[in-house]
Amino acid sequence: MSRRRNTPAAHKILRKEIRRADRALQRPGAGDEDIHDARRHIKKARAALRLLRCTLSKSQFEGEDALLREAAQPLGTLRDDKILLQSLKDIVVHYRGAAPLSGTRTLRRRLTRDLTVDRAKFLDGDGGLGRARGALHEARRCARRLTKRPAANQLFHGLRRTYGQGRAALRQSKESLDAEHLHALRKRTKYLAHQLRAFPPSHGAAISRTATAFHKLSDDLGEHHDLTVLGDRIAHCARVFPDGQSQIRLLALIEQHRVGLERRALLLADRLYRPKRRQFAGRIRHAARGPH
Repeated sequence: MSRRRNTPAAHKILRKEIRRADRALQRPGAGDEDIHDARRHIKKARAALRLLRCTLSKSQFEGEDALLREAAQPLGTLRDDKILLQSLKDIVVHYRGAAPLSGTRTLRRRLTRDLTVDRAKFLDGDGGLGRARGALHEARRCARRLTKRPAANQLFHGLRRTYGQGRAALRQSKESLDAEHLHALRKRTKYLAHQLRAFPPSHGAAISRTATAFHKLSDDLGEHHDLTVLGDRIAHCARVFPDGQSQIRLLALIEQHRVGLERRALLLADRLYRPKRRQFAGRIRHAARGPH
């Protein structure tokens, strides 16, 4: 089997994922599951676009990526609203302190109100939903013009580029432990996981296991980011709590979970990003060749 046939057709994946995202938002009502599906497909489309990076001009890449980012932005607002509610629920359920946590019900009502308001804005006319659909339609139109099929070495160059960006983000995260750098590490890791999943199952278990490990790291970093956002929101909601100690206890509990996730994620990241870029890409290239 030729190397070219063993390589994912990234331009086809790009168009397919944009089409699937568009279809998810065309469903009547565009509920939470539809929005989740659309966001997932847009992320996969942006990951595929990065595999094509070195085959495109700067304007082609930046134009297509900007359209996908514009489509994802209003969907992300609703996702953040919903995940804050879920994160708060999880924290409260696991709380086993002797003193009560007063004010969490009021905080939950406020977060629920924010979600309701943002969902109404999203579904209203040319608001978030119309904006997302319009950006996807334009992204789909532009993607049809990206017809050049990249050679295998160019696709692996794209994979190596994403991996290298992840290594750089990890290095910056370890130097500063800044939430922004950890979030950048999460985005690069998510792209890489989607890119690895683009390889067909026939390529064997090695690539699948690697993709699963990078997805696990992305999930841990995503949960860490969600807790950071929740902590920031609670820190600015002092009036919600009838006593200051409840707010302090809740913030301390969030920080405890966040630090634990951070340590676990960085240990996993150290292992996954230990190989250098060429070594990592070489391993994937070898696995992608399949049986000789």
